[in-house]
Amino acid sequence: MQNTKPPIDNQPDQHEQLDANGWPIGFFEKTAGCFQGEPLVREPQGDYELRLELDDSQPWDDTAYLLVTTANTDRLNQATAEIENQTPIQ
Repeated sequence: MQNTKPPIDNQPDQHEQLDANGWPIGFFEKTAGCFQGEPLVREPQGDYELRLELDDSQPWDDTAYLLVTTANTDRLNQATAEIENQTPIQ
């Protein structure tokens, strides 16, 4: 089997002048606002997850970084109680 399509050359033409960031001069002015399809709509992203506050005075404990969702609120309460009952390492 042989590929019949020529390779895609995305390199700008050698005579085309580039700006300081490597883009052809006038590229954004020519292309900005050219999208002709349906307007793009960002779907709702949901609620931010809640996390336990970090406390640098406590020893490292994986439960202190437990991600909180509505499904594991009970686990958060349990982890918080466990953390509060630990004694710091001397």
